[in-house]
Amino acid sequence: MSGDELIDKYFFYYLQDKMPTPEQIDDCWNSVQDIFAEQDRLDSATCELINERISEIYGTSNALERMDIRQLRHMARRMVDLRLNDRKKRMLALKKQDLNHKQISAKLAETEGRTISSQAVSKASNGIRKEFILI
Repeated sequence: MSGDELIDKYFFYYLQDKMPTPEQIDDCWNSVQDIFAEQDRLDSATCELINERISEIYGTSNALERMDIRQLRHMARRMVDLRLNDRKKRMLALKKQDLNHKQISAKLAETEGRTISSQAVSKASNGIRKEFILI
């Protein structure tokens, strides 16, 4: 939580795209169940262990695991190296909300306290690497 609502939204959306959907997790669990369907030995303790393992594999816990910290640091360094600054993150968060360049420039003017033209938004948006664009 950076304290900047738009930047926090950017990271929420960015990381959300990197997480499996509940449907993908269910598909994985169903596959495991199919594997063990012919066996009557699948007790509740084994089910719990399988659920924990699936959560580890997909990283679905609410808290970040230690192994995720390294990956997040790498991602943050890459953003800095490729000049994804806070203004661009705000632009991407607003673009995710289906705003056009003129609307984005107006919102950024409110947030930053200075005017920015829609042309500047367009130019900055065109310079953002595809890997950082929110789907």
